[in-house]
Amino acid sequence: MHRWSVTEQAACDVLDADFAAGVCTTTHLRGAVELTDGIGNDNGLGESFEECLYSPNIGAYQGRGALVSVPFSDGALVGVTLVGFDQQ
Repeated sequence: MHRWSVTEQAACDVLDADFAAGVCTTTHLRGAVELTDGIGNDNGLGESFEECLYSPNIGAYQGRGALVSVPFSDGALVGVTLVGFDQQ
């Protein structure tokens, strides 16, 4: 879970986050980014019901080769399709 520094409902709506008691929060996968594919809200965060790219490295290089399925178990997030490069 991440708490954003914005404290207004309108700013939370842009982030597609939850707003309660003056705090804006969102739950997302650490080490993954949302693929901009028209599925989900395309805000770059790997959230429930989205297709995400596993990003194990700091920086631009995240691997090479074909995209393959990466095992992921539902928990706080559900319906995530996680893919990563077959060569790290």
